[in-house]
Amino acid sequence: MNYDFLRKGDMNLNVFAISVEELLCHLKKRKGYVDNEFYDFEREEIVPHTRLLDIVDIKYKTQGIDNPEINIIWEPSNAPGFTVFRSSLSDGRYTLAWKLAKGGLDCYRFEIHNEALPRYFFHRLSPYLESKRVVHYIDEGSRKVFYQDGDLLPFEKPEYYERKKKKDRMNPEIIVEYMSAMGWNILDENFWISTKKAYKDVITWKNKKL
Repeated sequence: MNYDFLRKGDMNLNVFAISVEELLCHLKKRKGYVDNEFYDFEREEIVPHTRLLDIVDIKYKTQGIDNPEINIIWEPSNAPGFTVFRSSLSDGRYTLAWKLAKGGLDCYRFEIHNEALPRYFFHRLSPYLESKRVVHYIDEGSRKVFYQDGDLLPFEKPEYYERKKKKDRMNPEIIVEYMSAMGWNILDENFWISTKKAYKDVITWKNKKL
């Protein structure tokens, strides 16, 4: 398996602590995702045991441009009972994840952005937004920014955040380590394969000249 995505390209992952069937039900109820007057929505089923790593175009987009938005939803074979939502949008569908958490879902967000100016995020949105935890590093060109907020989670290693260089306090390797500690090893081929059906949501904006 090629792990170049850790140091090349970009990746957004939202991990929800529910099954894929349950997440699909929540998305259907969520106003503005499946039914939206501004775009056409199409859902394709992906047969079990399909390798899902390369399906999403990793040249991330902003909402409203000509290329369609692509979201892949699956329950990893090495993490049954958890569902991954991977978006081709540059913000990883943060607002959608926030609304789902506000509605009671437990969501963990991981972002790896290597193109242009690097930025790396770990973000936990608790059910009903009762608490949150965010740790991120952003290279803004003229300055490097490290930020954290909220209570430490059990698997975190606070000594990382004391490192002299800010770029060493949060990076792709730490994100992989934290995800693995939660049981979501993205370096395992089985994370990117589901024994259930996976789903590809394609969203095409009706007005492409926004």
